[in-house]
Amino acid sequence: WERHPDLLARTLGEVRAWPGLDAAWTRALLGAVPPPAGWTGERQWVALTLDGDPSASLSVFAFRRRPWPAEWPVVPLAAGPLQRLQGIVPATSRPETPAAAFAPSLCAKSAMQRSAPGRDPLTP
Repeated sequence: WERHPDLLARTLGEVRAWPGLDAAWTRALLGAVPPPAGWTGERQWVALTLDGDPSASLSVFAFRRRPWPAEWPVVPLAAGPLQRLQGIVPATSRPETPAAAFAPSLCAKSAMQRSAPGRDPLTP
């Protein structure tokens, strides 16, 4: 977010405008998000882990070889803001949130509206 403040602003705008979200949850989430310059602190990572469990190995089926455990840290996160955001329960788990707020048709339609004209955002 620190390198893309315009993207952060648009993302938070989507949160504000999302139909069906509880107003208290929206305020809590928006209050926990620091300004772009506030993403500081020790770095933690969201990592992609492959072949950690040999019985569920991707390598066996995809590459026809023995498991080759790998971990790729792909998304850096600042520890301070991460702790604040971890205290907020997912909107989908709140009883006040109607199932229709996250219906597949609504999510796909919203993604379609954001995409370039004539381009399907669900395909690379």
